[in-house]
Amino acid sequence: MQPLNPKDLWPLPVYEGVRDRFRKEVIAAKKDRRVQVGPEMTFVFENRITVKFQVQEILRIERITDAAEVAEEVEGFNSMLPGAGELSATLMIELTGSDADVKERLARLFGLRDHVWLEVGDTRVKGELEPNREEPGRVSSVQYVRFKVPDAPALLRGPAALVIDHPSYGHRATLPDAVPVKDADGKTYAVVVTCADCPWSWRYPEESKIALTQMPLSGNAVRSTKHW
Repeated sequence: MQPLNPKDLWPLPVYEGVRDRFRKEVIAAKKDRRVQVGPEMTFVFENRITVKFQVQEILRIERITDAAEVAEEVEGFNSMLPGAGELSATLMIELTGSDADVKERLARLFGLRDHVWLEVGDTRVKGELEPNREEPGRVSSVQYVRFKVPDAPALLRGPAALVIDHPSYGHRATLPDAVPVKDADGKTYAVVVTCADCPWSWRYPEESKIALTQMPLSGNAVRSTKHW
């Protein structure tokens, strides 16, 4: 996925004028990108529009205008974008209760980094969680995870699911099936590409449409790429 560039951002005075509209666009995009796994964990799959919003909000809150500082923020947030053949998500652990209760329950999730999976057909892909966000007695409530998916056709065929098999939290969520999309040629596809308005982020060559048009979808449909 193409990294963000400082030139992709609005200057703060301009952002103030477009923020409400842009925020609505981001909320709509995240609605389709959000997958809840059990009652207390939610994955939000990132792309350029979701990451751009986070950068713009940080710049706004911190009143950052210096070009070097803006570039530094952009570089940091670009690490949230998926690379080719990857899915990238923010994992939020959403606990309620007193501070002491929440900290205790988070601490029980130590080792979570070894228990997050993407199931693709009969294969499990281990999630790679950002290091240094857990230690004995302390687990961050926000984790960043990416899945390397080397077998694109398997992902396209499905089924696919997110799985957490930690001793203190075991849940599984099947990913929604593809949504058929009519292309300009009138053929039906299910699309996942690395673009700002796509709910998932999967780099797939445009020319693969032709090669994959006969790949079976659930039911009688066919798909070339996948769009959740």
